[in-house]
Amino acid sequence: MTREWYPIVSRNNQLAETGDKSDFIHALNTAARAMGMTEVAKKAGATRANLYKSLAEDGNPKFSTICKVTKALGCKLVVVSAAI
Repeated sequence: MTREWYPIVSRNNQLAETGDKSDFIHALNTAARAMGMTEVAKKAGATRANLYKSLAEDGNPKFSTICKVTKALGCKLVVVSAAI
């Protein structure tokens, strides 16, 4: 992860704590647009059009798509105990 993505990734971490799926998808969309949707789509093995559709406000991406986009952004998903 490069420094310019840190604020976006930090925001995604905060949104993950709320548990609101639409906010998390919106944050992924914002990060993908900031990096360049074409580049993210290529790294994720998806088409640019499908990525826009999946990450749109009314999109409903598969978990596999979320994982691929997260990896394409240079990040990873981590599950931690809510009790921490």
